[in-house]
Amino acid sequence: MPQSGRGIERPYKTVVVVMERALFPSNLSQTAVTSTNGEAKMQTRAEKSRLAANLWTARIVPAVLTGAVAYATYVLVALLCVNYLLVNHHEHGSAIAILVIYFLLLTLLTCAFLRLTYLTTFDPPYVPLGIKHSDEGVKRVHHSRKSQERHGYIESHQYAPADPVRTPNNDPDSPGLEHFYTRDVFVCEADGRPRWCSSCANWKPDRAHHCALINRCILKMDHYCPWVGGPIGENTFKFFIQFTGYAALYCINVLIVMAYYIHRQLSSE
Repeated sequence: MPQSGRGIERPYKTVVVVMERALFPSNLSQTAVTSTNGEAKMQTRAEKSRLAANLWTARIVPAVLTGAVAYATYVLVALLCVNYLLVNHHEHGSAIAILVIYFLLLTLLTCAFLRLTYLTTFDPPYVPLGIKHSDEGVKRVHHSRKSQERHGYIESHQYAPADPVRTPNNDPDSPGLEHFYTRDVFVCEADGRPRWCSSCANWKPDRAHHCALINRCILKMDHYCPWVGGPIGENTFKFFIQFTGYAALYCINVLIVMAYYIHRQLSSE
């Protein structure tokens, strides 16, 4: 039986497509490479956007905390101690005691908070970036050299960009390893060498971890705290403990004082 024109065209179209793919495979590979490059660029943009959002959050949250403490100071000092205790009830002893305790805790809290935010902003406990990380990474390494020398960080002596053969995996004499081999004990991988961070392009000291929120390795990292605007690590952990302790005492003091006088005011009505 004669076949329809539609049934005759399909086998020929299939053969043409197969022959085209066999004769021009470069077109397919070029398309795949273009697609991969496009996805990589999109991931890079998304990564930069995420890091920028984390940075802005770390800058805004401390300002919000400062505003909350300022408002609490206004309520306790102006409304409670001055207007309510001194002017209306003439309770000078209670007002003075409340003010002394409050400003003592506020001073301790402010000192710890300012020191902590200064370190997280201007001297964070970063592991230096390797030279092969990027040109921007090299600039940041030189910018933080003073911090590295002061805290005794492992210096970054990575490979020259013109030497593509030498890598941490095949070079047993990689620069920077001597800082580990002179120690009695250090955390290492199965091959006996320390851990390597491919994102920062540098060896990771003991207890150093890579923080995905800021895309940097942190010395003795505990966590990333948006409330103080940065990572908590080697040189900030002590002041973070002080800040949280003073903040707890400050909040408990304000809560007890305000709860007592609010209850007294409601009972007298």
